[in-house]
Amino acid sequence: MVGQKQAFDTKKAVAIVLYLAIRTPRPSFMSIAKLMYFADKTHLERCGRMISTDCYVAMQHGPVPSHTYNLMRDTQPYSPYGFRVVDSYLIEAIVPPDLRLLAGQEVECLNEIIARFGDAPTWYLRQLSHDSAWQHAWQQAQERGKGSHPISEEAILDMIFAEQDWPDFIHEFRESL
Repeated sequence: MVGQKQAFDTKKAVAIVLYLAIRTPRPSFMSIAKLMYFADKTHLERCGRMISTDCYVAMQHGPVPSHTYNLMRDTQPYSPYGFRVVDSYLIEAIVPPDLRLLAGQEVECLNEIIARFGDAPTWYLRQLSHDSAWQHAWQQAQERGKGSHPISEEAILDMIFAEQDWPDFIHEFRESL
């Protein structure tokens, strides 16, 4: 649940990266980051927790899963995680993802996001990810003269609840958290 953040799970993050890399036509660092964000938001809304266990930060081009991005960036050109980096920004899966690390609902959320946005151009994913949770954190980064600022799960949930027409008892439950 929200407020009980799990420690970052490297193996699970790698499984997500590999899953997205195999199932999308042009898996770049940015497209994987945005698809992960959308899947995490969807799973947070439905199940009360994110899939990736990662921490998101607002950067100029949108939300970035901090630890996962570092895994991709720091393992160029070859990774001990079963993927390689091509042309400095594309992820190519070398091994299949370990699906034992992903629960059924997590795979469903990933598949839903892939079906909706997997073929979308990166510029569109970038634009779509500039939601109110990102905007608030990015504004804080700019006010502090920084290039990034954390996006909390609470901020993402607040955004989800603001965008939905929820019954009063759901809002009361949210306020009690």
